Amino acid sequence: VWQRSGRPVLWVDADAVFHGLPELLRGTEADFAVHRCRGWQFASGTIFFNQTPQAGVLLQRWLARCRQFPRVWDQDHLDMAWEETVATHPLQTLWLPESYCRIFDLHEGRSPGAAVIEHFQASRRLK
Repeated sequence: VWQRSGRPVLWVDADAVFHGLPELLRGTEADFAVHRCRGWQFASGTIFFNQTPQAGVLLQRWLARCRQFPRVWDQDHLDMAWEETVATHPLQTLWLPESYCRIFDLHEGRSPGAAVIEHFQASRRLK
């Protein structure tokens, strides 16, 4: 989708609900945006890829890792692909607040204010 559209892509899980417009991403120059939970872990329910060469490098590395190790969670691969990319490319990352990847029943670490994008964790029910 990213390659074909020629536009930035905001990816959200299918169980997500938008409660507002993701204004932080409007016109951003960041190559990539994601929320980190538990201090370091990528929360891949909401991720943004701008239409930049650096975002393309990250996507290619992520895809390669997912294909090579299909039993590893995609968010773990995304984290590793990000680490590899920033080590060799000037990848500008925007760290999204928790309100952009709010999990409906997770209260630990919840930031004040309304959710912009809320996730309902359908994968828990469908495993």
